[in-house]
Amino acid sequence: MTLNIPANYYEAAFEHSLAGSTRPAVCTIGLHYTGGAFSTDIGFVALAWAQHVMLSVQDSWTFTDFRARDALGSVANLAQAVTGGTSHTGTTPNVAFLMKKLTGLGGRANHGRLYLPGVSEQDVDVDGTVAGSKLTELTTNFGAFATDCAAKSFFLVILHNGTAAPTPMTQFLWEGTAATQRRRLRK
Repeated sequence: MTLNIPANYYEAAFEHSLAGSTRPAVCTIGLHYTGGAFSTDIGFVALAWAQHVMLSVQDSWTFTDFRARDALGSVANLAQAVTGGTSHTGTTPNVAFLMKKLTGLGGRANHGRLYLPGVSEQDVDVDGTVAGSKLTELTTNFGAFATDCAAKSFFLVILHNGTAAPTPMTQFLWEGTAATQRRRLRK
């Protein structure tokens, strides 16, 4: 199914690259714009990500590209070059922080996930448990990102497939266990 993106709604994509890797990590967020100067304001979304969220990312990762699209296609593509703000030794690239996007509505369809790359070895223990101080940092930095977006009339939403209307994101929750991408082995 196709992602439903009504008028004044956008899908924002934040692309991150790791030195030596050919596969970027992309974080996506739905946005509802209620302002009157989209062409000017959209750049502030990328700036807010760079200024706040990237502070929690390990410095071998770089925020390289910001894209926004509506139902018809691309409406913004802004090259970036912002390295992560954490200088500790990085974990393997398949480890990420997992954020649950919550809407206040029940059901699986009314929730979303965001996988933020750039986990440092200092951020997690051997079992993958994220340090409490890092969870606080992630919450603070993502909250500042959301606040800056709202100041420019961009409100976070979850976009759905099919004809379902976007759902306002009312809360975000960082998981206490790091997420991993693992390939399933054939039995």
